[in-house]
Amino acid sequence: ELKKNILNKFADPDFKDLMSELKQQKKECKKILNLDTRFHYITPEQVKVINFCENKGYDILMLDEEIKILNDYFPGFVSRYLNKEKNVALVDLGVGPCVKPISIFHHLLKFSDTVEYLGVDYSKSVLEEAEKYIERPKFSFLKPKFVQLNLNGLSVNPALLLSKIVSEQKIYLFIGSTYGNFEKEDSQKFLSAILNPGDLLIIDNETVFNREDLDSVWERYNKKIDFHLKPLYELGFSKNDFDWEYQFNDSTNTVEGFATIKTIPEFLTPFIEEIGLEIGDTIKIFRARKPNPEMFKNEIKSLAKNMDIELHTHGIYSIALCQIKEK
Repeated sequence: ELKKNILNKFADPDFKDLMSELKQQKKECKKILNLDTRFHYITPEQVKVINFCENKGYDILMLDEEIKILNDYFPGFVSRYLNKEKNVALVDLGVGPCVKPISIFHHLLKFSDTVEYLGVDYSKSVLEEAEKYIERPKFSFLKPKFVQLNLNGLSVNPALLLSKIVSEQKIYLFIGSTYGNFEKEDSQKFLSAILNPGDLLIIDNETVFNREDLDSVWERYNKKIDFHLKPLYELGFSKNDFDWEYQFNDSTNTVEGFATIKTIPEFLTPFIEEIGLEIGDTIKIFRARKPNPEMFKNEIKSLAKNMDIELHTHGIYSIALCQIKEK
């Protein structure tokens, strides 16, 4: 039964791809194995941790405070810029737990009887769960579509993404700290390519000045590491098989989470060649940029030649609401 479970895991294309990446990096003699974005939502079991229907578990990735900030400022923002004579599309870049757009859908009904929703994520499991949730009767005003695209590295062909959107008015959501998970240059290149005059863009992120600003969210980061290690737990590892560590880079305002293997369960030793990991291996589980509010605002302003921008900061969270005036 154990062998069957392990073979089934390696038959999963996402899991096989993940382990192949680890092996390749070990072959290249890398001291730290970098899978900081590859761990996110790769298995159905991970997705079950987040209950879409009951809005439970999403605090692993974003806190209620972030959702509250979005709801505080979104209604007034769209009322100033949306035209009731035109259809509206909400483009969710990185669907994740899906609570972000759900909390603001009803505000858009003031402008249109129907709302086009395009959910973009690279996890098939997440998209399937989100589709089941959004197709419930209470969201009958939505015209939902879901696209499986790999936003990691932000190498998406902008024309491919834009071809999926019909409505004249577009609202892009890049929230839940998704923006900070990518390199600044990658994010700016991608967003600059898809944004056009008249588009609305909403980005939020944790914005901090130093490591001490993050003291209130270390518990969440513990949950993140635990959550992102679940593919290995499903293989047979446990939390006790790893040592966890965080590092904060003051010069780049970046926090990174690492897991080092301290033990390998004895029953996995016959499969050690397939697994490709050994005691002492350190894996970078996540990396996220946390620019201070002024840095964050300047980064957003560089996306277009001219834009209207509102920046609201509460505690360590900032949200930028923008309308593109000129590319």
